[in-house]
Amino acid sequence: MKKAIYTALLLSAVVLGCSKSDTELNNTDQTFALQASISNSAEVDAGTLASTKATNAEVKKFAQHMVSSHTLAQTDLKNLGTSVGIAVKDTIDPPHVALKGLLMSTPAGRAFDSIYIHSQVADHDMTIANFQTEQNNGSHRDVQDYANRYLPHIQMHRQSADSISRAFFRR
Repeated sequence: MKKAIYTALLLSAVVLGCSKSDTELNNTDQTFALQASISNSAEVDAGTLASTKATNAEVKKFAQHMVSSHTLAQTDLKNLGTSVGIAVKDTIDPPHVALKGLLMSTPAGRAFDSIYIHSQVADHDMTIANFQTEQNNGSHRDVQDYANRYLPHIQMHRQSADSISRAFFRR
């Protein structure tokens, strides 16, 4: 009798352990995809503006890199979204709308460059946290693979923005 109970418990544990698939989306996966799409869109918007309005050569070069890098990341995220059933939009959230308005109203020059590059440090800090949350708590293998693939790039972007910020625009 004990053997039958242990066998039943073992089978139940195996079935329960296998019932959650690494191809099921959880709330973390969905939140991650939404935040990553907002982040990509915001980087492309701000980078496009800064690539034409920045006066510091390093800021301008960084902005151009943000446009190309985040355009690619957004395209990959849209493809991922299509394959796993998550809607990925090219929209920005209210804080990024406000930042875009500030950048648009700030004349080209040192003030513009400083606002842009400091915002990039903060934005990339938030994006890194979002990607790490997905790595730690996401359940869908493909969504986690996206986070794992792009996190090192996001970290390099943050490091570059911080280096430019420290070299040219003391806080």
